[in-house]
Amino acid sequence: MELPNFRKTVKIKFWSLRNTIGQSGGVCFDVDTKVTRVVYRVKVDDSWRWQIKGFNRLPASDCFAETDQECLVELGDSEDFEYV
Repeated sequence: MELPNFRKTVKIKFWSLRNTIGQSGGVCFDVDTKVTRVVYRVKVDDSWRWQIKGFNRLPASDCFAETDQECLVELGDSEDFEYV
């Protein structure tokens, strides 16, 4: 799979972590979930990574933005994502 050009905005689907409510009403932490985000590639030092578009301007109600960004940093330039 060919990666998009530098700073070109694309929509991708990737695995991220979420918290959910379990059957007994308790909280289940770190549940793998497929997430769709609008992102672009940036160069950091000698490697590439993904950045969520408008990450610093996202509303406070988007409580999973930081978790998604951490998952994207770990994803790096691997091909464990799909274009939407």
